[in-house]
Amino acid sequence: MRIRRRPRVPVSLRSGPTVSVQDDYFVRDGHTELVAGTTYMASDVQREFFLDPNPYVWDRDMAEIRTAGFNMLRTGRVLAAFGNE
Repeated sequence: MRIRRRPRVPVSLRSGPTVSVQDDYFVRDGHTELVAGTTYMASDVQREFFLDPNPYVWDRDMAEIRTAGFNMLRTGRVLAAFGNE
């Protein structure tokens, strides 16, 4: 008989908030969560940010986005960066 083991889950994923979806809203740690988001393209190279990454700019931009009150981020056209349009 073969024993099946559960895959290891990184600690960072086990220690975060509990998030679920109910009807048309999100619930985080038992509280309704307003989702306010934006599409992100790096401010220095726009759509080329996957091909020409700059973590310093990303950190600066993410801090500004968070300060503005956004809690959801879409990175945009991932496949376009790899020529799959």
